Amino acid sequence: METSRQSDIPVEEQIAALQEQDAQYRGMVTWEDPSRIPAPNNSGDCRHPLQGRWLPIKDLVDTSGLRTTYGLSTFRDHVPEDDHPVVARLRAHGAIVIGKSNTPSYGALPVTESELHGMARNPRDPSRISGGSSGGAAVLVAAGTFSLAHGTDAAGSLRIPAACCGIVGWKSTPGLLPHDPASLSEHRGIHTHGFLAGDTALLQDVAISLGASGRVLHPSRLVVLDGRPFGGGRTPYWEAAISQCWTFGEKLSCTVEMLELPEEDAVRKAFQLFWMHLASPGTVPDDSLESHLVAWRTYAREHGAAAVQQAVRLLEAFRQRIEQRSSPGTVFIHPTLGIPVPDAGMRERFADPFALFAAGVELSPLGAVANLLRRPAVSFPLAHLDAPGIPVSATLVGPRGSDAALLGLVAVAQEARMGHQHQPEDVC
Repeated sequence: METSRQSDIPVEEQIAALQEQDAQYRGMVTWEDPSRIPAPNNSGDCRHPLQGRWLPIKDLVDTSGLRTTYGLSTFRDHVPEDDHPVVARLRAHGAIVIGKSNTPSYGALPVTESELHGMARNPRDPSRISGGSSGGAAVLVAAGTFSLAHGTDAAGSLRIPAACCGIVGWKSTPGLLPHDPASLSEHRGIHTHGFLAGDTALLQDVAISLGASGRVLHPSRLVVLDGRPFGGGRTPYWEAAISQCWTFGEKLSCTVEMLELPEEDAVRKAFQLFWMHLASPGTVPDDSLESHLVAWRTYAREHGAAAVQQAVRLLEAFRQRIEQRSSPGTVFIHPTLGIPVPDAGMRERFADPFALFAAGVELSPLGAVANLLRRPAVSFPLAHLDAPGIPVSATLVGPRGSDAALLGLVAVAQEARMGHQHQPEDVC
């Protein structure tokens, strides 16, 4: 459905058609004013895959002159004066910000359901969640409304919705894209930006054009990650997905090994405290937050700053143990989800804030590993275990700076399996 200003159709009609398509899914929460959309580039010069492309930006990220709510009711009318640095970078490469995609309150949940914007419904199966916190972006891509959408990822927030909606999600290496100097999680490399698409090769083109190395990755060693370091239980779905990850490595002619991450109560508690500390914005009063964020903020406050710092040290020690058990060029793989894509309405089913947090860990048991390692990661559809249905997805985690190489590895595997050949789009 995606169009651009190069079309002869008036821009107002194009946007109206996109709005109609998205109305049943609620992927977008704010649309750009047609009068602010720049004229098409008719020079014939299309050197960058973002040039002239209409791009939805996650509603967690500031956009100059365009409403940004962070999924919070108190910001329902908030219009920033300045772009987030990553938005400024994307505009500089020719991207046209077309609107803001749905996200849960402060991007703190792995499901896109909020009091302000409601539920982003999964185009693959509207009875199931679309994932989060970049769920609106995934919905827009999975529904075919846009071929590419921006998102962010702090503990699987790009990769979880990609898996729920059966598409590809790329979390970038920290530093590849500019961060907000005021954001502690971005500054530390925990929270990074990326994109979702149905076409892996398109994502690779975007990664290279944004500065990622174009080198080819030929991993001789693929390490399958298993275990429950942050909590949760094992399921038959997980075991079947682990087997598919192993098979993927063998098809790449890799030496496949297993790394079982130990279940340590101290690490589990440290991750919970660290997340609840990050997920409760300190500048927003309690009465402006949804109940789960208030409970998490209270939990972090009661433990105090010293306990939060101790949690950070424990998680850093956890990261170092993984690094010590892997060679510099190691590529990891693990199932993106630990359970089949759940039914919609997770916030209602898990009314207790701590049960809701635990449900998020069950949904993606290893989602935070790539963030703690400060490495790039790509979630991609791996196999169908039940047909019809949403495919099982795996996450590849590569060395720092291997973004385009990881995407290339996935693209090659997908072409070999499906016969798909990427054709560059003319969107200038």
